[in-house]
Amino acid sequence: MAAISNQIEQVEQSPTDSDFVQNPYNFYRDIRAKGNFVYWKDYGLAIATTQAAVAQILKHPKMGRAAPEPVECPDHLKPFYAIERKSLLELEGREHTRIRRMAASGFNRAHMAMMAPAVSQ
Repeated sequence: MAAISNQIEQVEQSPTDSDFVQNPYNFYRDIRAKGNFVYWKDYGLAIATTQAAVAQILKHPKMGRAAPEPVECPDHLKPFYAIERKSLLELEGREHTRIRRMAASGFNRAHMAMMAPAVSQ
């Protein structure tokens, strides 16, 4: 990550600072003026600052949807991540296609027509 942080402008802003929490918009305006990406030191991450940059990232073939489980997952969040790992929204590639096909069978025209009265009610 050091290579990335050396190539783009770095910014510092505590995300828990009370002034920032109450009004983050000045900070966001300022970082957008620095370009499409900045390195936010407090998070240790490069972030996209514009809609154009976000669109560019999302269209990149190496960009995926699946988010890794946090390295240190608190006990109270473990049940959430156990379910979320299997969510169609979190899966990619073959696994996503396999589950989508199974789920799609329940949304065919005949099944939807059969459910329409109950849904309308």
